[in-house]
Amino acid sequence: MLQRKVFVASTARDLREWRKLVIEAVDGLDGYQPICMERFGSRDAVADDFCLEQVAQCDLFIGIIGHLYGNCPPDSSESYTYREYKEAKKRGKPRLMFVADQDFPMPANLLDRLGEHKQQQQQAFRKQVDEEVIRIKFKSPADLVTKVLQAIHNWHQKSLTDRAERRANTLASLTRLYILEANDLSGTFGTITEALAQTLDVERVSIWRYTKDRSAIRCHDLYILSRQQHDSSADLEVTSYPCYFRALETSEVLDAEDARTDPRTREFLNDYLLKHGIVSMMDVPIHLSERLGGVVCHEHTGQKRKWTSDEKTFAIAVANIVSLAIERFVQRDSTNL
Repeated sequence: MLQRKVFVASTARDLREWRKLVIEAVDGLDGYQPICMERFGSRDAVADDFCLEQVAQCDLFIGIIGHLYGNCPPDSSESYTYREYKEAKKRGKPRLMFVADQDFPMPANLLDRLGEHKQQQQQAFRKQVDEEVIRIKFKSPADLVTKVLQAIHNWHQKSLTDRAERRANTLASLTRLYILEANDLSGTFGTITEALAQTLDVERVSIWRYTKDRSAIRCHDLYILSRQQHDSSADLEVTSYPCYFRALETSEVLDAEDARTDPRTREFLNDYLLKHGIVSMMDVPIHLSERLGGVVCHEHTGQKRKWTSDEKTFAIAVANIVSLAIERFVQRDSTNL
């Protein structure tokens, strides 16, 4: 199952128990993984840099804002929590913000930390949150956890709708592309792999076709999402991966949540999967003149990913566009001979 990373940001001393409950609640949700400083462990890294890196990699940012501004990294007048909030905004991360009510209880031993300058900074922070996002106030631990879970549910439902719209828009644009750009097959492949990677949030997407003697499949375009880079010129010999190619012949879509142990894909383990950090695969055959002519590969890195039925249907539709683009190109090429 795809794990969505949820970064939980707050000051620690005044909100320790509150954030603990939020982290436990997120941990109890299927498909969600809380990212928080309590679980970072010992690392050879600058704390501020590492926290901002984790924010950059998260799928969802949860901010819990009390009345304490909190500690600041060396050489900075901004608190860790505020810097994390700014990084989430900079990276375009969805931000779910929860702000303590005015009568929120402050531990007596922390009252001396409420210096005038720090209070002004925290008031400015709270005001900025008010102006930039729709924040929710909370009064008690139970109230906070309930509101966090409801907000995550609402965000999840909206993200499903957004992803469906994104897939529909991608299909429409790729359909127009194959009709209008039939004379540039290489460019069409590049546009398709890039669109698939971005729409499905997959690290590696590639289009492969059989060689003339059908002894291997050759990569005609590979798009690597994190590098925003295209590559090609790799071959996979049919005789080296017999289980995979047999499965491809009989599959509408070959979806392997754990590609390293799935009988259909584990042949790639040593010389392909481990090399590229691939953990999950979704491969869709390309059929040309009622014969297997190649494959569109979606390769996920990080944590194992269970492909949804909507994602598989979308990938099949795009593979059909690839087939049509190839046949249209071959037809036009033969006509011009």
